[in-house]
Amino acid sequence: MELSDKQSPTSILVAGVCLFVPLLILPASVSFSFDSFPKAAYLLLSAAILLLLPGGVAGSVGNLLSTTAGKLFLIFAAIGALSLIVSSLASVDPELSFFGTRWRYFGAFTQLAALAIGIAAAGCFTVHRAALFFSLRMFSLAGLVAAVYALFQLFGFDPLLAPGLYTLAFNITRPPSSLGHPGYLAGFETMAFFAALAARQAEKRRLWRVVLAACAGFALIAIFVSGTRAAVLAVVMCFPVFFAIRKVRGLHGWTPWVLLVSSVAVFGLLMLAPQGRGLRQRVRQATQDIGGPRSLVWKDTLALLGARALTGSGPETFTVVFPRVESRELYLRYPDFQQESPHNVFLDAAVAQGIPGLLELVFAVSIAGWCARKTEEANRDVAYILCAGVAGCVIFHQFFAFTLPTYCGFLLLMSALVALSSPLNLRKFELPRRGRVTLALSGALLAIVLLAGAAQLSVTDYAFARIDSLLKRGDLAGAVEQYRFARRWRFVGNSPDLWYSQQMAWAVGAAPAGELQQLARAEAMEASRIAFENPGEDSVTAAYHRAILCASSGQQQLAETAARRLSLEAPNWYQPHWILTRLLVGRGHLEEGQRETELALALVGDNKAELRQQMTLYHQVVLLAEKKRP
Repeated sequence: MELSDKQSPTSILVAGVCLFVPLLILPASVSFSFDSFPKAAYLLLSAAILLLLPGGVAGSVGNLLSTTAGKLFLIFAAIGALSLIVSSLASVDPELSFFGTRWRYFGAFTQLAALAIGIAAAGCFTVHRAALFFSLRMFSLAGLVAAVYALFQLFGFDPLLAPGLYTLAFNITRPPSSLGHPGYLAGFETMAFFAALAARQAEKRRLWRVVLAACAGFALIAIFVSGTRAAVLAVVMCFPVFFAIRKVRGLHGWTPWVLLVSSVAVFGLLMLAPQGRGLRQRVRQATQDIGGPRSLVWKDTLALLGARALTGSGPETFTVVFPRVESRELYLRYPDFQQESPHNVFLDAAVAQGIPGLLELVFAVSIAGWCARKTEEANRDVAYILCAGVAGCVIFHQFFAFTLPTYCGFLLLMSALVALSSPLNLRKFELPRRGRVTLALSGALLAIVLLAGAAQLSVTDYAFARIDSLLKRGDLAGAVEQYRFARRWRFVGNSPDLWYSQQMAWAVGAAPAGELQQLARAEAMEASRIAFENPGEDSVTAAYHRAILCASSGQQQLAETAARRLSLEAPNWYQPHWILTRLLVGRGHLEEGQRETELALALVGDNKAELRQQMTLYHQVVLLAEKKRP
């Protein structure tokens, strides 16, 4: 169980995923989705290498088939993989479901890669306990680095990200570290806290015990600094696990409590510091808006579950299907806000993969609890802490959806529990030759698919990063040429054509009159057409942008077509009806324009008083024109 023990290629790859997937982030000049794409690319590459290792997959499967817990884990992975493939093929947008959205890249390809890593990890850990604790250390160190980076961000030092990205209204500063959002940082640190204390519980060397205690302490500080209530709730609810640990002796047993008190004290000092103004604002805000839009989102999401109960709408399609059922009440409270997920991991699985996806997740949590109970006495304390980490992950994700780092963390804790519940004197199950060949060929085929997907995503991501850099330098012609290159080399998947159209529309006003302005206008229109026809995750926004752009350029019929589709995609949003009002009245269709005005007025909330007043005046003008009409 020593770190110096020789590590196998599989254990090194698994440990690399534990360390680098949470931390990888690239400059915006190199990566368009700089905080999410590098993680996905690394995961896809690691899984492909693992699948191509001679005997790697077969060996792990053989190890897992030797134990009851391992067999249960394989059943979970098989159900998950089959459900992912079926739901993606039957998806409302198969390309989006396979490749994923740009904000988290949680499509079928990356989830299959994570499951492959999970199988390899569980199989490797079952026979090599040193590999298990090596991966837990790497995961804990990732939590330490992410926490330190978050503290640097809090104090205004960030060499990679612009502070404006995580400084919200009213100067509320919530550092995201390398995780893209403060909430996802907190979810990751929740698991890192319990993983670090579990590894420390089994650690014999003093240096590593101190390092792991520091990892756990900084994880708690990062949770508080992120301002995420769900993570605080998860830690508080799962902290009593330390009462259940039998081996409480000296300071070792009091470490979790010392860390908790110390982290609260550090957070209090940070709040009192001049740099803690954003934290004070966040604490004040957190007591005023409990839960935000979540309860309404949960209620509206339930309407999606019955429509495609067996297959779901497909992974990563929530932004496509949810606006169709989003209630008037939610739109009135958050009128111009796009909900990216159901803010609940079980609802997310049910919407994406139907009942099988929901059952798979429930089954996974049940396996974790069963494994903790079945663990032998020597490792039961470690298993209890890891199980608390799984419970904390589940509690946190009642308010958030999975991202790649948190999903990988969830699978790591599950794999560790599966391994700890297995006896040390394990009699390894040898797969027959036909089984080994089948697994090798299947693994090689999946590896090729993952590598191809990673290559396509890399080309698109880098091309649009170059477009962004060229536009910032004012090289409009170069950006256009780069966009055409990206279009030529995009064979599958979606690209941010909507973003490009928006940038070109802005450039029309910024460029001097002449050829460049005409070029920008033509590019904006063409890209808006492409985005409208192949919207991917931007179905609502693409239709809205297309309608506005066509209307402003005098193409009224195209604008009306886009607005009518927008009214179907988001029927309870006021914008499509307000756009249609002006288009119809402008073309002399006063009666229909009046109906659309009434709909828009019914759907705009009191938080948009100025717009509501404008609509009311417009409605009165339309009524007057209708009366004077012969």
